[in-house]
Amino acid sequence: MDNKIIEVLDKMKNIKYGWVDKYKVIHTHSKLQYFLDNYLYMSIEDTLKYKVGTCFEKANLCKYYLGNNGIDSKVYMIDYDTPDKFAKHTICVVEDNGTFYWVESSWIINGTNKFSSLDKLFDEAIKKYPKMYKIEGLDRSLIHIYEVKDIPYNITFSEYYNLVKQINTNS
Repeated sequence: MDNKIIEVLDKMKNIKYGWVDKYKVIHTHSKLQYFLDNYLYMSIEDTLKYKVGTCFEKANLCKYYLGNNGIDSKVYMIDYDTPDKFAKHTICVVEDNGTFYWVESSWIINGTNKFSSLDKLFDEAIKKYPKMYKIEGLDRSLIHIYEVKDIPYNITFSEYYNLVKQINTNS
């Protein structure tokens, strides 16, 4: 399993962090409001074409590559739901015989990506939130974890986020 995941992560090195706006302009840095106003969730094809993706696209691409290798995986959004911070991160997870792999190409994993439970994996990701999002006094009760599945492409961030939440509410 480790070698197959390493192969996927090697492929992911070709995809830089960024996004393509509705005018087909590539962005690697932008103000949050511009992102919220102009972002469209990209397809696998567009992610490969433009060689950029946010964590949303990158997690989806990891899932795609893993699926091509016969490996089932799930994508999760970890949402720190507070109006004063935009703190959402999406990751791909593989479970194999009770071991959970965090398959990630946006954040550095500090040398390990294997965990004995899904909760321990999520805990490790959440520990990164204060530093990654400059959060003082992180309130764990504001963390929500959603499985991301069957999200259509070319929708705005707001539509993406609302669908992720809606799908999990209806499950």
